[in-house]
Amino acid sequence: MAYSSAVHAFAPEIADAFFAALRDGRTARTEELLRGFYLPLVELRDRVPGYAVSLVKAAARLRGRPVGPVRAPLTDPGPDDLADLDALLTTGLDLVGAIR
Repeated sequence: MAYSSAVHAFAPEIADAFFAALRDGRTARTEELLRGFYLPLVELRDRVPGYAVSLVKAAARLRGRPVGPVRAPLTDPGPDDLADLDALLTTGLDLVGAIR
């Protein structure tokens, strides 16, 4: 399993949909959300040490939440990783039918 509760901080719609699918035994839906959102998020997170925190803050900013940058020694995502995060967030929200 590759679920991240931190997703609830920036995309509660995705986290709630995953929880509901898991709770209700909808395996196909759970797998769809794992493959389409959570596993790619884990892959992105694993690119740089500290991204577990940096990506949550960056995703919150992408959703319009007023959070600042991470503190040293962590670093904010670079432009390419930020673009990947933005695309992944759009994909995840699309999977659950949420408006960006």
